[in-house]
Amino acid sequence: MNWDQVLISGYTQPENTSFNGLTIASLAEKLGLDPMEALFRVFCQEKGDLNMIVFSMSEKDLITILQHPAGMIGSDGCSVSPYGPMGDIPVHPRFYGTFPRILARYVREKKVISLEQAIRKMTGLPAEKLGLKNRGLIKKGVAADLVLFDPEKVTDKATFNNPHQYPTGIRHVFVNGEVIIQNDEHTGKLPGRRLLREA
Repeated sequence: MNWDQVLISGYTQPENTSFNGLTIASLAEKLGLDPMEALFRVFCQEKGDLNMIVFSMSEKDLITILQHPAGMIGSDGCSVSPYGPMGDIPVHPRFYGTFPRILARYVREKKVISLEQAIRKMTGLPAEKLGLKNRGLIKKGVAADLVLFDPEKVTDKATFNNPHQYPTGIRHVFVNGEVIIQNDEHTGKLPGRRLLREA
């Protein structure tokens, strides 16, 4: 792996905040140090409280996984917002853009999988595998968790340099049957809850 494939973020010390978004190679160049020495210097200054993003995924492998019947789609991210406690800290763009990116890049643009396949891999299939019996489907008796989006417009906007950006093309979101996003605005309702696997 090369130093330009590893991005360090989460700097909070005033003297380091301008480093957010830089790879280790760029950081080392900016500090005039060997990459390893530059990494350890900022790591010590930040008391180890930094995040790492490694650019190591293969597009070919990703497409293979997406097309496999058992392949599922998840964000591996946390719930964040631009105005919340994490709003000033760089995060991985997947926190905002995982699902819109699949719908825009791999469904609409590249046509790697169909819209129906993508939706199943984001909803019903993961719910089934995780043992969430009343989630992931639209039918009577199942929790109404719904996202209303325009398949021709849905697009991720988050980037590594500016991750706190909501996607476009998603107008309404329902959680447990309650509207939480209406016409792109949060209603203030918080009906979500922790889900447990059912036996």
